[in-house]
Amino acid sequence: MRNTVLVIEFSLSGHRGEYVKWIVHALLHKEHKVILMLPESLLLHESIASLDHSLLEVKSFDIGTASLKHRSITRLGLFGVDYLYYSNFKRIYKSIKCTHVDHVFVPFLDYMLYSISIFGSPFGECGFSGISMRPDFHYAKMKLRVPRGKGLWLKEFMFDRLLSVKKLTSLLTLDQALYIYYKTNKQGSNRLKFLPEPVTLLEQDKSIEVVIKNKLGINDSIRNILVYGSLTLRKGVKGLLDALSVFSDEEKFRVILAGKANSEVSELIEDPSYLKLIEDGKLIFLNRYISSEEESVLFSNAYICWLGYIGHYRASGVLIQSAKYGVPLIATTEGVIGWQVEKYSIGITVDSKMVDEISSAIYRLFNDVKLYQNCKASCKTSFIENTFENAYLIVNESIS
Repeated sequence: MRNTVLVIEFSLSGHRGEYVKWIVHALLHKEHKVILMLPESLLLHESIASLDHSLLEVKSFDIGTASLKHRSITRLGLFGVDYLYYSNFKRIYKSIKCTHVDHVFVPFLDYMLYSISIFGSPFGECGFSGISMRPDFHYAKMKLRVPRGKGLWLKEFMFDRLLSVKKLTSLLTLDQALYIYYKTNKQGSNRLKFLPEPVTLLEQDKSIEVVIKNKLGINDSIRNILVYGSLTLRKGVKGLLDALSVFSDEEKFRVILAGKANSEVSELIEDPSYLKLIEDGKLIFLNRYISSEEESVLFSNAYICWLGYIGHYRASGVLIQSAKYGVPLIATTEGVIGWQVEKYSIGITVDSKMVDEISSAIYRLFNDVKLYQNCKASCKTSFIENTFENAYLIVNESIS
């Protein structure tokens, strides 16, 4: 049966744009009519520019007026911001009351998780589902390496309430540890579904790959350590670049920073010592949006992928991408990333602030052939469920 599904998103930064794109594709694949609501400033965003279908309608909403109206609420901190989003979602849903909607799908339900738990659905009697990415109350109980948090019992209580909200058909999570925790310890939590983050391998025509490699400055004689995605200091970029100084020029490898950098990283690279890395060919800095074709070439030609995040304890889509391409990782010991790297034996975990640990991990993967090949083999056999076919199925099941 064809449904009309409303998809509402406030941001397309980082991986958010790609999530929205494939979620819309999933719904259209099932021949549902889709209404995609975005802030007016994002209508021409490059990540969704290719979306075009007779069953798709893209509409805009204005967030300025609502934000000003409720600005005082944000003084309440996280709960205030949460309620601000909740009221905006409610307003946006009411704004299209002249259009029949069968279901609402929210790509990032964490915007208003606490408010839904307290006040119920902002979408009236319309069924809704979405993806939650931020819960952290289960980390310590699942033996993940994280700082001791505050108010975890309250966060868990609120999450339990969310799962019992009327009209919530499914809550999807990319966090395998969260899903395992609920499946093992909670009764009646069938609404929580694991959504293995989808990744596809884009095989390039060899002639096109050569063109892109030349464009990116990649050659086969140098091994590449890839840092991919939105570039911030929380990605552990400084520690990785500082580790390069340990190695002599005879070591034929370099770091590729690929993705839009924030101001802190851009300023960091302006330091003379890091500019020299670029001049010496030890660093390539691609500070811009990376196309899917370029992404494929970058991962296909990476020897190691860096996931040395600092203070980031959640799952990472780049980890799945790296594993799918058979690229071993050097990653943080912390959070879901460290837990998955060790669980699946797909790389080495390090303290991302310790330059000696980073340089030692690089040396081991470059010189211990058996270790490298074992990690590479583990990458190939891990995350088998992380396909678009599976993700499409789970998203569409969530609206029924």
